[in-house]
Amino acid sequence: MTDPSRQGDEVRMETLAGRTSSGALRRVRHAPFVALIVCVALALGHGSLRAPAHAQTRTLTADALMKQGVQLARKGKYREAVASLERALAKRPKSRDIRYNLALALYNSGDPRRAATEFSRILKDYPDAVEARRGLGLAQLALNRYAAAAKSLAVVAGKAPEDATALGGLGKAYLGLGQPEKALGPLRAASAFRPRVAGLAYEWGRAALGVGLHGEAKVAFGRALQVKPDSVDAACGLAQTQLALGEAAIAVESLRRFAASPTPDPQIFRLLAQGYDVLGLVQEALEARKRLADLLPAKESAALQLELGEMYADKQQWEQALPYFEAAITGDPSNAQAHVSLAKCYHALGSADKELARWRKAMELAPKDMSIGLGLVGALQGGDENQAALAILDRALKHHPNHADALQTAAQIAREMGELRRAEEYLRRVLASDPRSFAARKAVVDVLLERGQPVK
Repeated sequence: MTDPSRQGDEVRMETLAGRTSSGALRRVRHAPFVALIVCVALALGHGSLRAPAHAQTRTLTADALMKQGVQLARKGKYREAVASLERALAKRPKSRDIRYNLALALYNSGDPRRAATEFSRILKDYPDAVEARRGLGLAQLALNRYAAAAKSLAVVAGKAPEDATALGGLGKAYLGLGQPEKALGPLRAASAFRPRVAGLAYEWGRAALGVGLHGEAKVAFGRALQVKPDSVDAACGLAQTQLALGEAAIAVESLRRFAASPTPDPQIFRLLAQGYDVLGLVQEALEARKRLADLLPAKESAALQLELGEMYADKQQWEQALPYFEAAITGDPSNAQAHVSLAKCYHALGSADKELARWRKAMELAPKDMSIGLGLVGALQGGDENQAALAILDRALKHHPNHADALQTAAQIAREMGELRRAEEYLRRVLASDPRSFAARKAVVDVLLERGQPVK
């Protein structure tokens, strides 16, 4: 699913600090936390940006360059800000203020890796610098270094328990680690401090849903939608919660307006299909899955096409199933099960040659799969193909030496070929694996009689 922050809820997690007249770093205002680092600068192109003419003056002091960098950053020109701040740092490499502003500019320009490096350098000399620790944690979060981010942001949250940015980041880090039970507290608190931030409410809902608190999740996702009515992620989270609460009709109704979007999120149709299934609306569920298949990447779409084909096959509607099985193979040619399903479809439609070709391909893709081996043998069995069928069974039995169905099928083919002794060997293996089986013992007796051998 798309991040809610990428649907119009863009807020910068930090703004660049300025300097007071005394030279001290001005307190940084931290904007509300959203699911990931987002800022307008991320949408800029990656080509080089030329600094303004006055920025090219070599005689600018470090303070002037830093001031210039901060001004550029406030205008959203983060890459240019980085260039000015790097020049300032080159003139005064031990300046904590310049390095901090550079780290923030890097962070907002979409370069969390370098930002983390600069924040770490500050902390090496100033280990108690809370704002640098927060910046490091957020940069680590953007790099998906969830354990490190949780460690950094837990320190900040401990020292600043009302810091919504740190709390939100900490909760997001725990969600990234698959620990919604740890994420819930920080995200609940962060959302309480910043109730008008849709991203925070959404992440709170994710955590509540993750621990099965469906009532709380419903409240959280509902708040996210109140703040940002067009948030697809929040709508999907709420629908998922409603389905868990048995409110399928409400979930379906709330999702329909998002399904009409020119570029809908695939999750919308996945949840719609689930809702229609619960409501027993078979045709609507089928249409939702068809739409979903059109939106998914090739391999995922192929899996869904296969599922759709099976739905028709279960109803014996083979003509309708055929194009879905063919589409599944086109999307994922290495899926042996898709070839099996298509083979069965061709069998039902009376296309023996096409059926055999699909079984052969499936066997090529999954040579150790006994069910595929038996399917291929079934397609081959009879007349001149018996020898080939028996060879396939012998190869399969090397991997599954006591497979009763394969042994019995092999015995049957051997008898049809007149190789009664060979048939007896297969049947004795069946009996050895199940000595109390009356059917297995009778089969051995029958072949012995057919051979004219005494029965002991």
